[in-house]
Formats: sequence, C-alpha cells, structure tokens
Amino acid sequence: MNAPVALARRVGRALLTVAAAVLLGGCGVAYYEASYVVADPVHHDAGYGHGTGHAYDDGYGAAYLAPPLAGLTLHLTRIGPEAVQLDWSYDPVATSYDVARDGIWLAQVADPTLVDASGVIGAQYCYQVVGRDAWGVAVSTSSVGCLTLF
Repeated sequence: MNAPVALARRVGRALLTVAAAVLLGGCGVAYYEASYVVADPVHHDAGYGHGTGHAYDDGYGAAYLAPPLAGLTLHLTRIGPEAVQLDWSYDPVATSYDVARDGIWLAQVADPTLVDASGVIGAQYCYQVVGRDAWGVAVSTSSVGCLTLF
C-alpha cells in the first residue's frame, strides 16, 4: 500500500509531510512517511541515498522528495517479570528515535536503547522504532518486533 501523497502547487516555500500507519494483522504496524519541500522553480539533484534527497522541476516549483527509509535492526530482551529492553542499530543521520508499542507512541529517545517497564505478565507487546533527523523527518525505521512476557 502506498501512503497518500499530494503536492501543493506554487505555495512559496513550505514543508509538506504525509504520514500513515497501517495495521497489519494482529499487532504489526507498517509506517509510511513522505516529505516534500515546495520551493521556487529550480532544478536540483542531490542524488539518492540515505540522508540525501532528489528534486525535480515540475514547472510550478521544485518538490524535494525524501529518500527511502534506512533499516534499523531491533532486538527485544525480557529483563524482568514485567520489563522489556529494546536495543536497535545506530543511525548516524537520526538525532532522535520514536518508539511505538502496539502502534501507539511510547517514547522519544536520543540513544538507540529503551527499557519499557510498564508491561504485564502474560501480555504480548509489539514494538517499532522510527529514527528522525534534526527536522523531525523520518530517516530510518525498524520492522515490528513482538515479545510475550511469561
């Protein structure tokens, strides 16, 4: 599924961000985000890759497309009867990480680790992490990882 994206035409200089979270089955969540800067007509090609963008001139103003999200490797470890430690790979472009549990925002942290001590024995929890740059744009994401507290 593609996230819905619409470009504004000739609105001066503005950042447009469209985001959507889609529930996949029991507890999986797919996260989509696209960001655009609509500016004066200009052709700029910054290339593709993590942390870079690509722009094109559509005749009405350049739209700077966000790059594909880099992958984060997520590891879940039970560290107590009702606690889960989340560790994920470091992203040099990300300045903060948003952590979601069961599709709901849980915390924003600066380091690639978090302890969730709010669990209940017997419950299953599914986590996903999104790395964000200094402007709050998503630059990396993990797949959904689930753990049951026994």
